[in-house]
Amino acid sequence: KEEISTIGHYLDNFLRMLKKYKKDGDLNYFFNDDLKGKQMIPFLEQMVEQISMQVNDDRASIQKMQTQIKHVGEIISIQQKYADFKGEDELFQVESILLDVIQMIQPAVEKRGIMLDVDLESEILPIKTDKNKLVQVLLNLFKNSIESIDQEIVRMPQKKFKIRIAAGIAEGKNVRLYIDDNGVGIDKKDLKNVFKFGFTTKNRSSGFGLHDCANFIRANNGTISITSTGPGEGAQVMIIIPTGSNDEPLS
Repeated sequence: KEEISTIGHYLDNFLRMLKKYKKDGDLNYFFNDDLKGKQMIPFLEQMVEQISMQVNDDRASIQKMQTQIKHVGEIISIQQKYADFKGEDELFQVESILLDVIQMIQPAVEKRGIMLDVDLESEILPIKTDKNKLVQVLLNLFKNSIESIDQEIVRMPQKKFKIRIAAGIAEGKNVRLYIDDNGVGIDKKDLKNVFKFGFTTKNRSSGFGLHDCANFIRANNGTISITSTGPGEGAQVMIIIPTGSNDEPLS
């Protein structure tokens, strides 16, 4: 806006000079002999270029804003979809909620420049559980990965960060979910405590999140485990959860 105001000021001055020389019948002298007049054409060309750049910048800003608004709307729509569930078990494809969760965390991931690697096998059997609760579990695990990367960014800001999400078929009638990050990692002595109530290595954390995740998975006859080779080496979460009956309709 300041640039456009400055350009407008110069153009006003130029118009006043033009009117003066036109009135005196000296336009030819002004453009060919007067120092300011000879500089005017290059100056106008520069003004046009600056205006064009400003317009392009404004257009890019508007397009970016429109994209962000659309994305926020999509996230709200997804959140509302799961807010309508009553906490009852139902049969569904795990890939569908994984894609929804990935969309929910996309703004936080993009803000940090984290690369998402998504690997979903085809023909995964459906599972039967509380869909809304599983979404909250996955969001909690992704939040942990992002916070782990936040800590590692402070130590190694030039590092390329990545979160890998995979889903596939495990042995027997089970589904395997896998979340892998290259964040701050976990000290080996802390691995046995990560699912304990109140345990945390963060300054601002209740230590309830992973405990609740583990309780939900185990209540569904599943298993959850976290591995890490140590500080700075990231962490890997693996969930094994039984599939549901194929005789029921999918939600």
